[in-house]
Amino acid sequence: MLMLGREVNQPVDLLYSVPGAKTDESQDEYVMRLRDAITSAHEIARNTLKTTQNTMKRDYDVRILEREYKIGDLVYVLDTAKIKGRAKKLDPPWKGPGLVCEKLSSYVYKIKLQKSVLTINHDRLKPCKDREVPPWLKQCQHRLQDEVNTPMQQQHAQQPEADQPEVKHYEGNKHSTCPIPTCGESTKKLKHHCWVYHLPYIFKDLPLDKFEKEPSFQKLRGEAIQKLAWWIVGQRATVYDLVRYVNSNNILPRNCTMMQRCQDQMRNVTAVMNWYPPAEDIYTMYPVNSPAVLMQWRILITLLAQLSPARRAEFRRIGCDFVLPPMARQQSPVKRKAETAVKVPVAKSYKSSRPTEGRINLANQSGRARENKPPTVSTVVKTLTNLQNQLAGKPLDAREILNRKRQSRDSSRPVDTKNRKTESHPVPQVSNPVVDKNNNVNRIQKVTLVSEAFDSHFHLDRASILLTGSLEMSVEQYLQEKLIPQPDIAVEMIGGVLVYCDPDTYPQVLPDTSKWKIAIGLHPKAAPYFNNDQFMAMQEALTDMRVSALGEIGLDRTVNPIHWMSQEKILDKLLGLASPNKPVILHLRGQATETMSDAVYTRALEIVQNKCEPEQKIHLHCFHGSARQVETWRRAFPNTYFSFSLKVKNFHEDQIMAARNVPNHRILIETDSPYCTIPSDIRINNPRRIGQVAMILAGIRSQPVAEIFAVTRDNGKSLYG
Repeated sequence: MLMLGREVNQPVDLLYSVPGAKTDESQDEYVMRLRDAITSAHEIARNTLKTTQNTMKRDYDVRILEREYKIGDLVYVLDTAKIKGRAKKLDPPWKGPGLVCEKLSSYVYKIKLQKSVLTINHDRLKPCKDREVPPWLKQCQHRLQDEVNTPMQQQHAQQPEADQPEVKHYEGNKHSTCPIPTCGESTKKLKHHCWVYHLPYIFKDLPLDKFEKEPSFQKLRGEAIQKLAWWIVGQRATVYDLVRYVNSNNILPRNCTMMQRCQDQMRNVTAVMNWYPPAEDIYTMYPVNSPAVLMQWRILITLLAQLSPARRAEFRRIGCDFVLPPMARQQSPVKRKAETAVKVPVAKSYKSSRPTEGRINLANQSGRARENKPPTVSTVVKTLTNLQNQLAGKPLDAREILNRKRQSRDSSRPVDTKNRKTESHPVPQVSNPVVDKNNNVNRIQKVTLVSEAFDSHFHLDRASILLTGSLEMSVEQYLQEKLIPQPDIAVEMIGGVLVYCDPDTYPQVLPDTSKWKIAIGLHPKAAPYFNNDQFMAMQEALTDMRVSALGEIGLDRTVNPIHWMSQEKILDKLLGLASPNKPVILHLRGQATETMSDAVYTRALEIVQNKCEPEQKIHLHCFHGSARQVETWRRAFPNTYFSFSLKVKNFHEDQIMAARNVPNHRILIETDSPYCTIPSDIRINNPRRIGQVAMILAGIRSQPVAEIFAVTRDNGKSLYG
């Protein structure tokens, strides 16, 4: 009974007394004896059970592997459930990955899966080390980390330690990462970045009184949201299906706010599209209670991250003809300085009331301009030269320019054309001055710097998607785009390098021309999504004789640190495709807080040295390293070329020294179009703006601009053939 819980079969002589046997035991004595025997048996059983338990616990603790998980860790859960009618043998033993959302005890955790929340012991969990994590899990992980860190920061701010100085945290100093997979830009102004590069103008939350009252404009917004529903949910989906999709998948970041004018815009769209208004006419994001809330920029950018690049480009073009007003044609700074009413800054040592020949006085306090004598040729040329010096950041040699302009101005002076020395490359010119009889300048018609340029790095495919939404644009069409404002230096593009670093936009037909060179590669930000099919496509493209280079490839630390290791592995794999006769274009960029990215340049050099010979041609695209990195790379790979973009404008002392230390036969310039735009109001860069890079670099290196153009042009032809 004690062991089995039932009566057991025993010999009959034990169950019943032997016939004829005599017993002297009374009934009470039998009961007492039986009770004592049962009590003794129970005590013996308990002692034996306790000893066995201790032995089993000791043996289990010896073999157990104890793991401690933190909130936010990714884990797999052991799947022990059995489904009737389904063989467990072929099913994976683990399900997930999931997220550790709460620690109940030292050994028990609460795990968040995609459709459920489980309470699991630690011995049924194992860490998740996958390279690719589902998007919903990334969103949950970021939100959970924010929820955990925010109370800690508030508590730390309320109770600062006495021994340490109080540290102030400013919201503006935080960098946010763009959720678009092919972008991943880390910036302090994520909203501005999304409007400039990804979102259509019709959803902008700025006041648009001219269009808000137009029903057709509101209908255009509603149709755009309907398109998103078709692309994301399905062809027969409605806007309400898209709302349910957003709420059920928890894809929105937390702690997002909505402005009052956004509420007004949502009411207008709801009225025109005949959508159901929310309760109490209040629009919320948690949860999304109306299709009009999908206009909010954070929701739009999160939904666009789930579309293909072609779909994103098509969505960005919606309403561009309807909304975008014609931009006023702006004049370049050099031309503004050369117009009739030239205002020359007055030095501090001169008083405004002191008359000076050849200089226009500033406006008085009443705002009325004072009349003065028109400037002479020498004054205007000096003004233009000073302006170029300010753009370049270093003084330029303007004496030769001034002498040439004085000779061209005075037509009555004979010029000895035979003895005059000519240069093989053009120089800055101030053409067609109009003078009066007193040799004073009334106006200058044109200020140009005509030279032949070679852009060593630009993205035709990305520019084509931004401008037209397709890949049909040719190089000639791109160069013929109308530039507003016009570049300060007019150049003639004699060649360049077209870089294709997105496997989805590799050219199907390569242009057969010696003027434009083709480079095939993979941007480091796309390394986590790189697969074997894309690798085969890249390998096949590099076998074409019209492909001149491998790149851009490299390391980019502006993305999540969990992708850094995959970037290094992909870089090591792609360097196996390098050949001595084709340059390797490297994209190396450190974290957003780093200035010179020394750690990235050092790590990349180690990887390249393990895979490439010292004779390999290297093209360091958009170089912004230190002088020590210049020497290190040149020592390891003598055929290393250093390319500079408009980032040189923000170089500090060590980077300026590096730009000066690069020899003339190893320097290149680039625009990195359609990016690296200066001024910042220019949305899309163009290779025709490469003159700005040459001007600034000439000031840093104390060389004429014409020499920078000539040297970089020769180096580009030498490197790419």
